[in-house]
Amino acid sequence: MHGRRAGDRGRPPPYRRDAKAALADLDRALGLDPDYVQALEARASCHPRAGRYAEAAADIARAAALEAQDLDLAFEHAILVSGTAGLVEARGPWAAFEALLEEHGGQWDAPARVAAPIISRAALGDGAGAERLVAELTATRPYWQVVDDAVLALDELAPIPGADPALLATLRAPLTALRTGVEPGPAALG
Repeated sequence: MHGRRAGDRGRPPPYRRDAKAALADLDRALGLDPDYVQALEARASCHPRAGRYAEAAADIARAAALEAQDLDLAFEHAILVSGTAGLVEARGPWAAFEALLEEHGGQWDAPARVAAPIISRAALGDGAGAERLVAELTATRPYWQVVDDAVLALDELAPIPGADPALLATLRAPLTALRTGVEPGPAALG
């Protein structure tokens, strides 16, 4: 999940769909500036798609050392721990993400602030909380990218040990329907 703010830090769609090309681009960017936090974060989210989990963890650790209060990094860390260790082991990172969101939610716009905890609540097994947030998301007038990010994050949780497939399907269905009816947002324009 990537929050939207001025100077959007969201990753472009090709980075989500073609990990090999994205990794090559991001490696070049980091060759020019090894402290480029957004590139470290994007590369950390691409590494697992190429089966490079240790590299993802290293990139997240490096980026977090540069920006400890970054919501995007906390979310990516929780996703990474979930995928590598399972949802039981990821409870701590998900709880830490939610605490950081509570404290620094102003980093993100309203739709992202509502969409991200849908994923964390699902990961933590709080189906009722996640379903309430899905209903709340519609009221924020979300744009396509934030809904798509939520659907993709739920898809990332699906194969993880400890995931509740019925809950994920229950959450995914209205989000998929919502995604078809919303317009592109700031990330799509910039």
